[in-house]
Amino acid sequence: MDLTAITHTLQLFPHLSALTFTELTRFMCLCCLAKPAILLHQQTLSNAPSSLPAHVVIVLAKALGHNVEVIQDSWSAFKDFVWDHDVITPSGNEIELFNVCGLNEGLGDPFPLLFLASLMNLIHAFCQHTKTFTLRCACVNSLGVPTSAKAMILLC
Repeated sequence: MDLTAITHTLQLFPHLSALTFTELTRFMCLCCLAKPAILLHQQTLSNAPSSLPAHVVIVLAKALGHNVEVIQDSWSAFKDFVWDHDVITPSGNEIELFNVCGLNEGLGDPFPLLFLASLMNLIHAFCQHTKTFTLRCACVNSLGVPTSAKAMILLC
């Protein structure tokens, strides 16, 4: 999604133009963190759901400091970008924010979510007949410092 597409999308949802660029990118990153939880409510992996599960909306609203309507409209506006985009590696602050806000909704542990997101990317790559796939997994070490692992997998 380029800036022209973002501008066009914001014209369709004018009240979202009050979001800062940082808030928009954080929304997309947190949606990527929540994608495994969203997938649990999906019948198909190929298309983004028209709406988010209620518990995901609550977590995103808490994390971003916006009301539920802004989160739902942001999903409506940018769901295809979020769904089709590779996993965005979150910052340590975004992981912590997701953990704190998601804890009461069952979304507070990032490692299984990020592992599942990496696994979903692997399956997606396999389905597209890709010969190799780079598996990236972001997590936090025992000191709370973001770390990442990367492995190249050769698909038969």
